[in-house]
Amino acid sequence: MAVFNWISGYSHLHLCFYGLCLVSPTMADAGGPGVWQIGPVMPPPTAPKSALKETQEVVSVLVVDDSRFMTRVVKSALESLGVQVVGVAGDGLEALEQFQQHRPDVTLLDITMPNMDGLECLTRIREIDADARVVMLSAVQDEETVAKCLKLGAATFLRKPIRMGNSEDEQRLQLALGITAPQIS
Repeated sequence: MAVFNWISGYSHLHLCFYGLCLVSPTMADAGGPGVWQIGPVMPPPTAPKSALKETQEVVSVLVVDDSRFMTRVVKSALESLGVQVVGVAGDGLEALEQFQQHRPDVTLLDITMPNMDGLECLTRIREIDADARVVMLSAVQDEETVAKCLKLGAATFLRKPIRMGNSEDEQRLQLALGITAPQIS
């Protein structure tokens, strides 16, 4: 089970999985949302408040991934958390159309896709809506790519895979989406 612990005015986040603790950098050290030293999740402490909803409201999400299997898995995991999936797109071009149509609270965006990759799509979404909350969800995890995503305006970065029924993965999603979901047993 994961333990989430915000410390010192939201400047650090500690995630503990089976005795391994991951610590985010301070906002001052990183000059904004930072890259974790180790680990799959980066916190969204500076996300625009307008992008986050109260726990009683349903959060709308657009899922963008070229793998149909992955979109089904992520959609199912989100729905189990009480999140409304307003659209599913298989590439960046389709994602832009769906983003403009649905204006989701959060866009979960893969990096490696045909027609338009996730980095270009992230840039274009942020041009459409500078306050858009985009969470990168990818198997690509080298530090340079993660840093580039954050520099382009991603709220956070989640590492694939997301496993259905896995409480730690569901908690990673909750944290990335900025929501409190029903208790997972």
